[in-house]
Amino acid sequence: MKVISFGIPCCEDAMARPKFVVRLSAEERRQLREVIRRGAHGARRVTRARILLKADDGLTDAAIATALDVGVATVHRIRQRGVEEGRAAALTERPRPGAAPPFNPKPSPSARDRAGL
Repeated sequence: MKVISFGIPCCEDAMARPKFVVRLSAEERRQLREVIRRGAHGARRVTRARILLKADDGLTDAAIATALDVGVATVHRIRQRGVEEGRAAALTERPRPGAAPPFNPKPSPSARDRAGL
């Protein structure tokens, strides 16, 4: 068993060189730091930005997952999307499978008519 830099044991496969190597320009790093600093973004977007920055620093998926308290598969998926589809795609939420949410915040015209609006 190998030990990563944080002193936490992990499997040897997680220590292997990542298949998708993230390389960010200085401007992309600045933009990602801005996403993290501003309070206007959701927690998932901020976590994805942190994953990309740590991946650019050369950390393994396991090290990033441990540091950010996310799954190794999540790190791998964000790293892969960042390399294959670009930084913007890696930061955005993909549609989730399943039925559409049942709640519609805008009432239907018939409901407005019944309410006298």
